[in-house]
Amino acid sequence: MRVSQRETLYRYMASVINRLDRRGRWLRYHYRDRRLLEGTILPAIARDEAPGRLLMVGCDWYTRHYPLCFNGCSVTTMDIDAAKAWFGARCHITDSLANVSRHFDRDSLDTVICNGVIGWGLDSRAEIEQALAGCIEALRPGGLLLIGWNDKAPHNAHAPHAMTALTPMEPIHVPGLATHEMMALARNRHTFQAWRKPVTPTVDPTAPARSAASVGDTPATPESD
Repeated sequence: MRVSQRETLYRYMASVINRLDRRGRWLRYHYRDRRLLEGTILPAIARDEAPGRLLMVGCDWYTRHYPLCFNGCSVTTMDIDAAKAWFGARCHITDSLANVSRHFDRDSLDTVICNGVIGWGLDSRAEIEQALAGCIEALRPGGLLLIGWNDKAPHNAHAPHAMTALTPMEPIHVPGLATHEMMALARNRHTFQAWRKPVTPTVDPTAPARSAASVGDTPATPESD
């Protein structure tokens, strides 16, 4: 399907979703990973992090309402597919996350949420390293990075926690959960992980990237699908 055709389709879908929302008929994905993100993780970020400026990467019909979780926050969405802009926030960027540093100044973001992007278009190690390095540069000290990815072939060729760019980051519990790593859906092994940018850099940049084990917990697993 050509971009122009997708744009027409997505524009129509967005208008239908808006009408349904206004009537109180919520059109949502009901997979467990989405329920966990929407019901626990995003509200915890809004409540506990209280971000002033947030970047959300990856847009589709089921993410259109996500910016509404953050009242009083300046939310920017980003997706490489121009047609997906219809599902983005009012402030939207069409570009690859690998180019994030072109769009944000250093220390200008409080939170970055990157869900369903690594292994789904952002595929090569070089691109992932560049994207993560750009996100970290844009985060203020103390800022939060949340990544959701599928730990299942062929989408897990380059695990986020194995990337050198994350070496300076501190692994933390996923907001709203008591674990750094949560596999939220067994079917596709969709996994959430979280890191915080240290206020004062304390990590040797030549040291190996820290994994979930370094924060003293075992990766959590979901209930059966």
